[in-house]
Amino acid sequence: MIVDAGLNAIRNLMASGAIGTAPTHIELGSQAYTPLASEGSLTGSFFRATFTSNTVANKTNKYEYLLPSTEANGTTLRGMAIFNAAESGDMFATSQFTALSKDATIEVQFNVDFKYVDS
Repeated sequence: MIVDAGLNAIRNLMASGAIGTAPTHIELGSQAYTPLASEGSLTGSFFRATFTSNTVANKTNKYEYLLPSTEANGTTLRGMAIFNAAESGDMFATSQFTALSKDATIEVQFNVDFKYVDS
């Protein structure tokens, strides 16, 4: 779900050509929650990192992050969000998913795509 702050940033880009700071970080959470448009933080947040890659092509912004086998072990992953800063900043989007118990045998690839479609 793209949250209000993310929608406002996209609106500002369309109105003025300036978005401020684009998304740069992924945050992972361990608690189940119901995402709301007014969200500004991720419930149960425990880990934030810079995206592994960000590409722009064919009306799509594609953000990728590979959570390596050496990170976040012993946790249960239940949600993620993307932000425009390492420590604080605006949340652009959030998502909840089926719980995944993370251990050293697992790497997790996160892909977040913003696709712009013609109506």
